[in-house]
Amino acid sequence: MEYPKPILHHAPHTRSSMSLCMLEELGIDYDLHIINLNDGDQTQENFSALNPMKKVPVLQHGGVTVSETGAILSYLADAYPQSKLSPAPGATMERATYLRWLFFGGSCFEPAVMDQFFPRKEPLNPGQAAWGDFTRVLDTLREGLTGKEYLLGENFSAADILIGNQVVFAIKYESIDPKQEPAIAAYAARCESRPAWKRAREKDEKHPYPSTKK
Repeated sequence: MEYPKPILHHAPHTRSSMSLCMLEELGIDYDLHIINLNDGDQTQENFSALNPMKKVPVLQHGGVTVSETGAILSYLADAYPQSKLSPAPGATMERATYLRWLFFGGSCFEPAVMDQFFPRKEPLNPGQAAWGDFTRVLDTLREGLTGKEYLLGENFSAADILIGNQVVFAIKYESIDPKQEPAIAAYAARCESRPAWKRAREKDEKHPYPSTKK
């Protein structure tokens, strides 16, 4: 089936860079609509109509609009199966593992990492958080990568775009010590060295970093 060109509403140097990486990995034509967070583009009515959360990224693909990074990556991988960035839909262990990591990224890994940036006055009760605690999340990722190049083994997938970007971020901002987690650090380096990732980073570097005030 032939689709129109995707349009990615994107703020450089933010979480939406994961979706930009995905489009570069697909190797397809797409349009990039830059959202300037410093100017408040995300609060304008035309953007709010696409995503009431007023957050990037947002993908438009013909008559389809998708928000939330994991959903965008999953949608694109299934829309372009020739890319082989996801296992074929079906009741298989590989597909189940792939979906698990996609959801793990947004519901466990990212909030656990962000929790490290803002120390709590009282210790977190693991039963009150979807991710349990940071140690548990890191142990789970380390175990998932044991003996593997990528999360699904030798095959790079959209799940690696999500988790890999998050790990790179966590290492950069010192939530993960690469010396203490050499396997996780090596995984991040493999992901980051991919040509598609480099192209996405080069596109982002043409734009200033957004302010965190809005």
